[in-house]
Order: sequence, then structure tokens, then C-alpha cells
Amino acid sequence: MSESMSLPISIEAKGGITVIRFDRPETQNALTAEMLATISDALVLGERDGRNKAFVMVGSPGVFSVGNDLRELIQFADEGRIDESIVRFLKTLATIEKPLIAAVDGLAMGIGAAILLHCDYVVASEWSSFESNCVELGLIPTGAATLLGASVMGYQRAFEFLVLGERFDVERAYQAGIVNRIVPADDVERAALAVARKLAGRSMESAGMTRRLMRGDRREVLARIDQEIAQIELAELRSRAVLDRGEAERRQTGGQIVGLEEGDEGLAEAGGAAGERREGEPLQQAELVRDLGIVEDDLRAADDAFCAMRPPGHHAEPDRAMGFCFFNQAAIAARHAQRGHGVGRVAVVDWDVHHGNGTQAIFWDDPSVLYASTHQMPLYPGTGAASERGAGNIVNAPLAPGADGEDFRAAFDGSILPALERFAPELVIISAGFDAHSRDPLAQLELVEADFAWATDRLMDLADRHAHGRIVSILEGGYDLKALAASTAVHVEALMHAG
Repeated sequence: MSESMSLPISIEAKGGITVIRFDRPETQNALTAEMLATISDALVLGERDGRNKAFVMVGSPGVFSVGNDLRELIQFADEGRIDESIVRFLKTLATIEKPLIAAVDGLAMGIGAAILLHCDYVVASEWSSFESNCVELGLIPTGAATLLGASVMGYQRAFEFLVLGERFDVERAYQAGIVNRIVPADDVERAALAVARKLAGRSMESAGMTRRLMRGDRREVLARIDQEIAQIELAELRSRAVLDRGEAERRQTGGQIVGLEEGDEGLAEAGGAAGERREGEPLQQAELVRDLGIVEDDLRAADDAFCAMRPPGHHAEPDRAMGFCFFNQAAIAARHAQRGHGVGRVAVVDWDVHHGNGTQAIFWDDPSVLYASTHQMPLYPGTGAASERGAGNIVNAPLAPGADGEDFRAAFDGSILPALERFAPELVIISAGFDAHSRDPLAQLELVEADFAWATDRLMDLADRHAHGRIVSILEGGYDLKALAASTAVHVEALMHAG
């Protein structure tokens, strides 16, 4: 039986195996209460179906799941409750009698990581990473993770994972017992299905009894789930937890989980207020570097400006917000420089790990603006192929998962910089995202601080030749605080040494 749904979940039962597929890549497979209810129903039906022998959970290419939909969690916290669908899912997951296999390619975070502690077998790609961000957000891990984590990993590793929030790469997850097998990304689902088929060929009576004895009394697991939920619902945790909206937005990104298109009026109002404060910053900086760029050398240090701001902007399109981006600051600054100060040619260079679909869309057929981007592909938002060229003013240099600084520099030298030289911009705007750093949990590029400093230096050299040294840099993404701080520091230091 195959079932298609309007929800971003697909359920397919075939050959004694029920495949549950998360299909919400635009939000990094953030799981809503309705999605969890659908998964619970599928697990219950599969349990009752004598033909079904095993379950396989599959994410999207590049991401398993970043966890619960934080927009919903904020709403539930405001209401002082945890939705019953979430509790039901966790308890169903804990008590199913048939084996559960997971196919993981990319990030598993929050409840996405907790699911894996209930699995009997986990196949993961070599680019996968695993993180429990609950404590960092002021939450208690759910799904009996506090019990199962220590059982699977041992107390010390579980403490690193659950309390310190350390991100485990796939090798560390394998050593910790979270992952059974590491395979290339293209083989993840195939390998998981092979395990399920092997189980389907076993005697279900003996396999089921062996599994039950190994897993032990599930009443302890169910009791721990109740304890965790009760702690989350305490008033003192509600006041911190996901109510720290800024932190929530920072951690679950790369997808439109709270955007205006989903009707999140609460965050839309917050975004509007932030926009009133922040939207003007790049314009002011563009005016600053434009005006000071034509005066004497003793003021040349002001040719470069860095705007440290949130929310980011490069996903925002002309008619909608996306990916936590309400206003496309880089596009606004570029157009203001042209219309307000007579700048002719503006280049926007974007090295955020996610493609700036909004900036590309805004300037798609405008030859007065060159948009050049390096980014991981495939990854949210799905745009950014090299074939996307606009009016000849769009230059995309996508990088494969696992690409490092050498690959990044080759893309810059081979595509980005030659296009900029031909274009000869009068102003350079940088969409400076630092989530391509190797520490960042939301993608699989392997850049380090030195790569961002190198790119900054190259753009400064170009700006000196064509734009009187004028550069405006605008902070975009970056979701590991240590990597973000270190990368921003070397970027700003390089800008300060201009000229």
C-alpha cells in the first residue's frame, strides 16, 4: 500500500516494510505536531498489520530532522502545555514491538536525534552530524533521552551530548553507539532497506522475543517521558525555554519554519520591529562608505563597513519572507546606493552556506547588479545551480557536501573573481554568512577562519581596483557561536586593514 498525503510525510507499506519519509526540506524537516500524529498513526497501523515486519524512517538528502517545529513550541509554551500529539508520538515510539531502522543523511537535532535512541539500527552518511540543542534552549531533552542516552552512550558521552550540547560527527556518533553503520550518502536509504528486508526474513516470533528481552521493561521509559514532559511544563522553564525567541530562531534555521508564508503573525510582528531597527543599518553604512570614499586619505579607513545584525536577509524575496529573512538588506543597500547616490554597478558577493535565493530573484534581470554566490548544493532553499545565470549577471558556484577551503578558493578564483573583474563594480556588498564553517551544524562544508579571511582580502583587492576600496559587509547566517565569533573576527580584522 502506498499513501500520499497533503502533509509533508509519506507512508509506504510494501514487501513487509513500512517506510516513513519526512518531506519538509524547506524547514530542514522540522516536525509539527500534526506530522508527529501522522507518524504515530502509521506506527500503530504497522504494528497491527501482520504483513508488516519492520519500519524505516527516512529524512531528506542533507537533513534527517532538526527537531520540533519551534514556531509550534513557542505557541505551546505560551499556552503552558505540550501538545498531546508530541507525547503520544514519543510513547508510541517507545513501545512499538517491531524493529525500527533509521536512514540519516545530514543533520539530526533535538527530537530528530532523540528518535535515533529508540531505533534498533541506524544507517548514516559520512556527512551526518548529531546534536541535542535542548539544554542550550533551556529545555529538557524529551523521548526518554535522559535515560536512553546514558544507556546507549554511557553517562560521560551522554553528558557531553545532552547537557553540553556537543555536536557529534558521524564517526563520534558511531563510537558512541548512536550509529550502526556509515555509508556514502547515495547508499543510505538502500542500506537501511536492506537491513529491514533482512529482518523481514527472520522468524518474527524469535526476533521479537529477543528484542523485547534486550530492550527491557518499557514502563521505565514511559515514566521517564512523563517526567521530562512534566519538567518542561514547569513555569520557571516556560519563562526561558523556547520563549527565548531569538535563540530559537538562531538554532533552527536553513528552513522557513516561522516565515510569513506560514502565517506566523507573532514572529512577523517581531520581525517587523527588528526591521524598523535594523533595515536602515546597511543603508547608513552604504552612505558612509560612499561619502567617505571620495574624501582625503586620512579618512580612507571608513571605506569598509561591517553590519553585525540579525535577522539575516538574503532569503527574502520581493514578495515574501523566507528562511528567517524579512528584509533583504543587501538588496536594499545596493538599490539605495544606486538611486540615492548615483552608484552605477554594484556587486553582491554571498558566501553563506545557503544560496541567497532572494537576492538572486530581486536582481535576476538587472545587469546593473552582479550577484555571485558560493554555497552548498544540494541544500535549502534548493536554488543556486550554475546554470542559473539571469541576464548574465548571476554567477553561482555551488559546492558539494564535504567541500573544504581549497574547493572554496578554487570556486572563487575560477568563477567569482573573474566575473567581478569583468563587471568592475563601483561598490561591493558582501553577504557574509559564516555557516559554511566546519563547526556549523546545519551543513557539511569544511571551511575555517582562514578561508573567510582569504576571501575578504581578495574582495578588498578587487574593490581597491574598481570601487575606490568601498565595501559594505552584512552578517547573514552562522549557527555555531564559537565559529561565528572567530570567523567574524578575522573578517572584520581584514576589513580594518584595508588600504
